[in-house]
Amino acid sequence: MQIAKKGGIGLRTLAVLFRRADTNGNKKLDMEEFTQCLASYNLFPKVVDIQALFKFYDIDGDGNIGYEEFVRGLREPLSDRRRAIVEKAFGLMDKNESGEITIADIDEIYDVSQN
Repeated sequence: MQIAKKGGIGLRTLAVLFRRADTNGNKKLDMEEFTQCLASYNLFPKVVDIQALFKFYDIDGDGNIGYEEFVRGLREPLSDRRRAIVEKAFGLMDKNESGEITIADIDEIYDVSQN
C-alpha cells in the first residue's frame, strides 16, 4: 500500500524501486538494503519482523533477495479462474506434456513469418 501511495505498483515501478534499493549494484537486496528500502517507505518493523519478512522474500535462501523473488513476494495469489486459464494455456503450449515449455514447443505453435 505504501508503494501504491507513492505512485503505483506496476512492474516498471517495482523495477525502479528495486534498483534504487540495490545500493551496491549487485542486482540483489541484502538485509541492510532491504531494511533501508522499508524505511524509505516509512516502515520500521521490529528486527524479528524484518528477518521474517526477509526470509519470506528470499525464496532460494541465499541471504539475498533477487528481483524475481521480490516481485513474486509482492504478487497476489492467482484466483481459481486465472489459475485455470494459465493451466489451459500452458497445456496448449506443452505439446509433449513434459511439464516444461521449450523452444521446440513454442516453435510448433508460433510462426514468426506470418506476422
